[in-house]
Amino acid sequence: MNLLLKLIAFAYLLSLVASQEKCNNENKYCFPNVVTNWIGAAEYCARNNWRLAILDSEQKQQQVEAQAQGVDAFQTAKVELWIGASDLAREGKFVWHATGSDVGYANWIAGKPDNKDGHEHCVHLWYEPSRLFKWYWNDVVCGSTRRFVCEKV
Repeated sequence: MNLLLKLIAFAYLLSLVASQEKCNNENKYCFPNVVTNWIGAAEYCARNNWRLAILDSEQKQQQVEAQAQGVDAFQTAKVELWIGASDLAREGKFVWHATGSDVGYANWIAGKPDNKDGHEHCVHLWYEPSRLFKWYWNDVVCGSTRRFVCEKV
């Protein structure tokens, strides 16, 4: 019985490593197999000497899209990933958390950001082809949970 538990634990650890295959020194962006809120995502990235991704150009946006499309777990009908922008400090003024720089380049879904019900302050990438959302940005409640994108610093 004890051996069986050890084998199960070992298999679980191997699956975690395999599912994080895109988190290596060869790639600028990392998609940890972790689901958490926006602050948890920022903390996770920082603990690993990364930061929540700063997508301040169309080129960086396209790099993340291309790399994300190679992650097996994202071959689904809907993917949502935290990135490093928020307007937590001042409503309507989105900045990159890691640098404090204003968000210039943006790829918002039409009509966003909207701060629905006064509670949406953190930004995520949203891929859902059935709704014609192809890696657009959306503001959402920071305490909701999803996977995220880290960027090598």
